[in-house]
Amino acid sequence: MSKLPEYRRNADEESAPLFKGENRPSLDLDAVPTYPPRMGVSASRDDTDDRNTVTYTFVPRWPVKGERQDAIGVLGLSREETTAVVQNAFPLLADYPAERIEFLVPVALKDGCAVDDRWAMIMDDAWSKFHKSPPVRLKVQIQDGPGDAARRSKRENKIVFSVIGGLVTFFILVGLAVFLSSPSSAAHGSSPSSKPSST
Repeated sequence: MSKLPEYRRNADEESAPLFKGENRPSLDLDAVPTYPPRMGVSASRDDTDDRNTVTYTFVPRWPVKGERQDAIGVLGLSREETTAVVQNAFPLLADYPAERIEFLVPVALKDGCAVDDRWAMIMDDAWSKFHKSPPVRLKVQIQDGPGDAARRSKRENKIVFSVIGGLVTFFILVGLAVFLSSPSSAAHGSSPSSKPSST
């Protein structure tokens, strides 16, 4: 009678352990990338990337056409890098030179609350300090060209006066229609000589 074959494990061969307690000195399980990723283990991300995320709000002002948009992205280490990030996030900004793209941060009051309608310009030397205290939000807009602010103000005033003029005209016409259709105006229209005489 022949013996059954015996299988021997080769010592330098790498294989997965069959049981939880089995030791594998040749391969560290935590270094193996898996799918789905295990919690707490980052297989592809560089852990040295400590850039912060920020909410970018693009607010187009006339004559720049477009709609208000928001995007969350990383804060660049410099103004130039941040400009590249927003040009990628908002394709409309790629049509403008990087020097015309400006960034603003919300103005915080004494109690630390930010006021929504007050924004501060970021000076060039402030970018290097953002790695210590990064902003949460940045407003992105195109700097005004020569005469843009005056033309925008004139355009806004024209719109306001047109709306006010339209409302005044509407109320005058409604008042005139009410006055002409009232019964007292019909009585004022008849003359006293048209009454029949009683002789």
